[in-house]
Amino acid sequence: MFKTKNHIGIDFSTVNTRIYIHNKGIIYDEPTTMCHKKDTNKIITGFEAKDYASNNDDVLLVNPLLEAPNQDLIKYCVSIIKKLKVKVFSLNIYVLSFSIELNEEEQQKLVKACKLRKKDQIYFIDPLILSAIGNDIDITSNSKKLIVNIGASTSSAAIIAENQISIHETLPVDGKFLDFSIVKYLKLKHNLDISFDEANEIKIKLVDLSGKVNKKILIQGIEIDSNELRPIIGENIDRLCQSLKLLLDVLSTSTLESIRETGMFLIGGTSSINGIDKYIKEKLNIKVNVGPNPLNGLIEGMIKTFKNL
Repeated sequence: MFKTKNHIGIDFSTVNTRIYIHNKGIIYDEPTTMCHKKDTNKIITGFEAKDYASNNDDVLLVNPLLEAPNQDLIKYCVSIIKKLKVKVFSLNIYVLSFSIELNEEEQQKLVKACKLRKKDQIYFIDPLILSAIGNDIDITSNSKKLIVNIGASTSSAAIIAENQISIHETLPVDGKFLDFSIVKYLKLKHNLDISFDEANEIKIKLVDLSGKVNKKILIQGIEIDSNELRPIIGENIDRLCQSLKLLLDVLSTSTLESIRETGMFLIGGTSSINGIDKYIKEKLNIKVNVGPNPLNGLIEGMIKTFKNL
């Protein structure tokens, strides 16, 4: 008999890695990055890795989900799970979510390397499934739903029904791509140098794709308004819409009818851009629903999933 039961959710996304523990909340939220210490070759992660690399020019900082070899991804996951320091006499229920695809063999290698115990319960759940659950989208019925996740560094679209993904497509535009387009435009047009974090804030707070609202801000003494940036963001969302149209064109008649009835569900941080739902609706002639938890939908999905485990 176990004295305690721990519900542990780990979101291995390409931007940040987050650890959620029931009754404690998010206990870790740091950049998904790693490097090797020069003297010991030890893996260090997150903010510690960024600080170390900034003070050592010959140290390479990598994203373990996008740039590192498979063995380094496993080392990264081991390092993250070690941060938990779970008690011996406890049952640990893990929900692990990766924004890259891991096959069953890779999952088992990871479980073995992390020395997760046989008595623990371990579930690998796709981030799109968790985000849909966290945004109150009913994916349990046989009615097929189109979920579009425009994340910070990855974007994808999926057809989901009965808790299963039948079609999964990567999309060409994500939040960082939009941030880059803002940085590039302001440099070329106004000779302004801004960070990607500043560009992200401008994207969410200033840009309005509806064209009905024209906000203005001062950046380093230069006035920038919503209408000036709308075409910059709009042309990139057009690219996303073109990819979605190609997906819609290959769907069966029954699936397309189901999707047109319920509409597309838009999730992810970039779905917070003002007017993006109406903009996509006009381009694709399909209803667009924006999820209520664009940033924390995945963690909310973990919380709801734990209640059923």
